Amino acid sequence: MGRIPKGRILVRMDEAKMTTGGIILPSELRKSNIGTVAQSGISLVKTGSKVALDEEQIMEIEVEGKKYASVKEDAILMITK
Repeated sequence: MGRIPKGRILVRMDEAKMTTGGIILPSELRKSNIGTVAQSGISLVKTGSKVALDEEQIMEIEVEGKKYASVKEDAILMITK
């Protein structure tokens, strides 16, 4: 995998398994805005951190057969360690 540009992060998105009410969703609706940072071009965000992202700013890409989200710094809503 190449280097991520400065000011962006590459995130492996988590798959939502069920709604808060306990309803299991079909696979095509299992999207989440939470994921784990695979690569970071932002000094405050470390690889392995969990992040919540603005869904409208997520750009989905495929790298080496795996799906990732590539976002700019302003799309990060929350960071956990």
